[in-house]
Amino acid sequence: MRKILVAVAFAALALSLPVAPAHAQATRTWVSGVGDDANPCSRTAPCKTWAGAISKTAPGGEIDALDPGGFGGLTITKSITLDGGGGQVASTLVTGVNGIVIVAASNDVVIIRNVRFDGVFGNGGNPANSGQNAIRITSARQVALENVNVFGFAVNCIDVEPSVNLLMTISNSSVDNCGAAGVLVKPSAAVNVNVSIYNLMAFNAVDGVKVDGTAGSNTQAQVFNSNISGMSTSCVTALTSVAATNIFVHNSMLSRCSTGVISNGATQVHLAQTVVTNNSTTALSTLNGGGITTYHSVDVGLNPGGQGATPSQVNPL
Repeated sequence: MRKILVAVAFAALALSLPVAPAHAQATRTWVSGVGDDANPCSRTAPCKTWAGAISKTAPGGEIDALDPGGFGGLTITKSITLDGGGGQVASTLVTGVNGIVIVAASNDVVIIRNVRFDGVFGNGGNPANSGQNAIRITSARQVALENVNVFGFAVNCIDVEPSVNLLMTISNSSVDNCGAAGVLVKPSAAVNVNVSIYNLMAFNAVDGVKVDGTAGSNTQAQVFNSNISGMSTSCVTALTSVAATNIFVHNSMLSRCSTGVISNGATQVHLAQTVVTNNSTTALSTLNGGGITTYHSVDVGLNPGGQGATPSQVNPL
């Protein structure tokens, strides 16, 4: 009888103890070019793809690349950091779809750093089979892209179309050879969006940086220390008809586009310590009431089509 009572007591104690979940998420997981998504995504047993690792990573956690590899496309729905690792080749190569789509909650923070995106558009591939947008953002509270390199997507290199308030930074990155814009900022609702761009190299698209506030958003963009060149329409475009849109361009080069700067509608483009040169149609264009303001040390010269619009001038800044 005593043995039975002791067994019952141990059984009751076991039932009262907390049980760890069978598939607990880690705060840091790993991917490798020779990994396997059936693994737990630990450092010693890494996964193969971003998508395989994210389900095993806790909200707010981080996925790191152990070694060079192609880690595939991904839809992000929570706070997360993707880090391809300094000096390594952590790439996302996609055809026919977007590379990474961010559809997170309005209080989530997403960071993507040290990752290359290849959409095969412009590599001699069939455009119908090319990647669409390299990075597409529809919702999050904050997004940071750091040391991100994009080449050859059929639509936009970086597509920012949020339906919620968004604070975003793009730093030390490059976008090249995309079918529409290098960076498109076009909120899909009347929200507040602020995008800061630092040290961007943008080449060979339709528009370099295009900010469109036509959905009624309060849209601001700042471009610092950047080189935007080779656009078939414009290096920088601000467009809206219903809400204030502002772009600030500081210490940058806008060259070899059809038009250097376009301000269309209820918009203002502010230029400071910036060179606008060698643009084939015109340097500056204002349409439908748009405005361009130049501050100190702005050089608008050597444009085959001339300066175009006469900007407002403010000295000093």
